[in-house]
Amino acid sequence: MYRGTTPVIIFRVKSELDLSKMKQIWVTMQNAVNEITFDKNDLTVNVEESTITLELSQEDTLSFCSGVVKTQIRFLDENDRAYASNIRNLEMGNILKEGVISE
Repeated sequence: MYRGTTPVIIFRVKSELDLSKMKQIWVTMQNAVNEITFDKNDLTVNVEESTITLELSQEDTLSFCSGVVKTQIRFLDENDRAYASNIRNLEMGNILKEGVISE
């Protein structure tokens, strides 16, 4: 993905967790200059396919510098049990022209 773009990231949850029973889901993205956490309201959860989809805005991706962006998913189930995924690295590419592109 590149800074200033609007990527759609699909996370495949390879676990026995029942996504339909999650009270809250956080997706955190972090690098040297920024950290953003998206909650269940920002995500699209597909229980049948065990996927979580996150759509980033231009502003979201511009808030990170180029390089590695770490990401992790945390879950809270209906019994208040908390779970976390492994931390994964995503690559954020640079752009030549800074800013949000518009008409």
